[in-house]
Amino acid sequence: MLIGKRIFSGAAIAAILVVGTMAGSAEARGGPPSGGGGGGGFSIGSCNVGDVLAEGSKAVSCQNFSGNDSVAFLNNSSGLTGDFATSISALGEGTWSLFGKSDEASDSVNDIPKGQKTGTWSFTDGLEDPFVLVLKAAGFYSAYYFDSFDSAVKNGTFNVSGVTTGVGGKSADLSHISVYKFAPRVQPAPQPPRVPEPAALLGLLVVAGFGSRLKRSQAV
Repeated sequence: MLIGKRIFSGAAIAAILVVGTMAGSAEARGGPPSGGGGGGGFSIGSCNVGDVLAEGSKAVSCQNFSGNDSVAFLNNSSGLTGDFATSISALGEGTWSLFGKSDEASDSVNDIPKGQKTGTWSFTDGLEDPFVLVLKAAGFYSAYYFDSFDSAVKNGTFNVSGVTTGVGGKSADLSHISVYKFAPRVQPAPQPPRVPEPAALLGLLVVAGFGSRLKRSQAV
């Protein structure tokens, strides 16, 4: 009976080791951590201009990025490519600034609960100028460019499916929405021609008259 117990104990230990090795291999391949944490296994996605709508209109262009968004990626356009880069460069000289974020209180972009994959967004104040709306999820974000509108934009919809790709085709949940607006560089107004002051003008007339008399006297 003692020998049987030893054999059973050895088999149980071997089975535990095999299960542990399989779990470790799954995590090494980029799968989600055991226990359903859902924090890993995502890679950069492929955005579509229909992922975000503003007052029912699709974005003009979009681009995917890795990391955290900030206004620097627009003001330093070296990392922009394709149609998105063309849209930004067509605006000419100007400056991008943060209009608001959905996870910051008392802001121009109204709060959106985290963990959503689709939903609606809205602005406290309307926006007519060209703007870029960013969807951030996991360690990636997608930027969607919208041209200027005839009337103020105040709301729209979003879908984060284009921000990331994951195991089984699943996408990461929304972290936040950022909105950046564009302000063109204002050219200085041309200066009007300077009008001589009355005293200076009188002096010029006196000099002109004296010159005219001098010419007549020389002619005689």
